[in-house]
Amino acid sequence: MASTAVVNLDWRSSPESKEILNAIQRLFADGDSEGEMTMIFSKSLARGIINLELVDNVLMVTRQGRTYKRKVTNQVQYWAKLLDVATTLYNMQVDRQALNSRFLEYKEIDPEMQGNLPVVKRKTLDLALTIGAHPAALGIVYEEIGKVHLPQKVTVETLRVTDVFAFNNRDKSAAPQDGCTSTKLSPGENAIPRSVVKLRVNISLAFGAVLSAVIVVEHRNLEDMITNHQFAMQDVVVVMTAGPPSGATKEFLHLLCNDPALQNIPFLYFADHDMQGFSIFQTLKYGSRNSAWASASMVCPRLQYVGPTKEDLLESVQEYRPLWKQAYRQTHPQDTPGQAQKKEHKVKSKFDGKTPKDNEMYTAFKNIGWMEYEPLAKREIEKIMGSSKAASLRNDPSRLLKFRLADLTVADPRYLRQYFQAKLQEYCLDRRTVDPETPAVESQRLPSQASSNALAGGRVTRNTSALDESDAANPFTGGAPDLSPGAQAIEDFARYEIP
Repeated sequence: MASTAVVNLDWRSSPESKEILNAIQRLFADGDSEGEMTMIFSKSLARGIINLELVDNVLMVTRQGRTYKRKVTNQVQYWAKLLDVATTLYNMQVDRQALNSRFLEYKEIDPEMQGNLPVVKRKTLDLALTIGAHPAALGIVYEEIGKVHLPQKVTVETLRVTDVFAFNNRDKSAAPQDGCTSTKLSPGENAIPRSVVKLRVNISLAFGAVLSAVIVVEHRNLEDMITNHQFAMQDVVVVMTAGPPSGATKEFLHLLCNDPALQNIPFLYFADHDMQGFSIFQTLKYGSRNSAWASASMVCPRLQYVGPTKEDLLESVQEYRPLWKQAYRQTHPQDTPGQAQKKEHKVKSKFDGKTPKDNEMYTAFKNIGWMEYEPLAKREIEKIMGSSKAASLRNDPSRLLKFRLADLTVADPRYLRQYFQAKLQEYCLDRRTVDPETPAVESQRLPSQASSNALAGGRVTRNTSALDESDAANPFTGGAPDLSPGAQAIEDFARYEIP
């Protein structure tokens, strides 16, 4: 086992195609001559591989580049499949052919592994980590899954890569133009672009316009409600991850977080009250185990978990009980009191209990350690872990604590709008206009803002910016991988103005 250093791969500073080709050739040539190969395994479970560390004053999930020597004769099937993957990636470099990272398209790398495609993805990442090249530099580009909604006064200019091979082989002493194109995201809904080198947010100052916040949600179906002009919420940027965020979404949010125009703007995350919602929050703010090797160019350290909490859903009933009862009597005049009472309990029926998968995710959260820096999120997660699926059989909703953000609309659609407005008032400096038809919310019912960004007294393993260990797994430099965050690569292009 060789010495280790933190792995930090950024496709913006990847080696040229000829260096990638040489590295692949050397890796297998050494295996043939020595009978063993030195690899970094992406799924390694060894203690100390994944850590939560402070890198350039940003807390993030990091990955150690621990290498292992394995004899070729002991794992013939693994090396044979790895060779197939390497051969395909090699030919992609030669032919300048890129693949989308979409799950099924990995069949193009190894059509014989249709029933075991995750293995192909793992071998591709094993190879990328070992030779020190970001998967995008090998031609595996991210999907464009997420969406971003911009208000009328905001546009985002981007410089994005359309030909990763031309970009990698460009003259790195000049401004990055080879393989790039400039695009502008206009007000309204936009697909989050992939392979963005840099971006610039433009906010019109006409009529005293002010951007209030960047809101991050999981589901696209909340966009219309959040940006509805009737509820004075059209001065927010809305990022929709559409489930677990893709690499393109994480990189885009990272760039927004570092844009000069947004330095005084809060980044607020509204989650489903379940373990996947909290997992997405961890991934966006601190990074994840699966992409820890690129956390420096993907995390959004200013992101704040806002809610909702169990109490928020229960309060939706209390706030709208009179209006709900009145409307229900008008639309269901023939219902018996028993039927009306059953309808009134619809909110509590939305609660659900934990599952074995939740237990696994909770263990992963504790192992990484990020919950210690997020007291509000930790409190809600521990509530979920104290719930029981069996409680639903006993009609005991007080012990069922998982629900979706959209469930705040169960009692009345206006409550979710009111909830967003109240949170924006709490986390933003400006006062907002509240829909006059919406009952007022008592401020004490809303959780106070968590001091989730405070690192004082927190657990930090070490400062990786001081590392200078050698890393035999990097064929390009013979030394430690570049430890600077992805933001540094963007800084290198600061002299280039987006047309």
